[in-house]
Amino acid sequence: MEKYDPKHATFLDSDDKRERKEPEEIISFLDLKKDDTVLDLGAGTGFLTFSLAEELTEGEVYAVDIREEMIKKLEEKCGEKG
Repeated sequence: MEKYDPKHATFLDSDDKRERKEPEEIISFLDLKKDDTVLDLGAGTGFLTFSLAEELTEGEVYAVDIREEMIKKLEEKCGEKG
């Protein structure tokens, strides 16, 4: 398994990543309904996760990543966002 590199998490949260493709733009290609359940596989630090949660006001989003450190970062961000 690939070792965790903190620089990767930093890039995932960067403005440079958002400038390449906004999460909302990616999500717009999906035919989501507000009560859908979505699995964000390879969620990383939550690049899509939080935008999905805002879209699915009556649904659920499950975020999964193989790297424990990414999930820890995602959990920290969840705590910050409430």
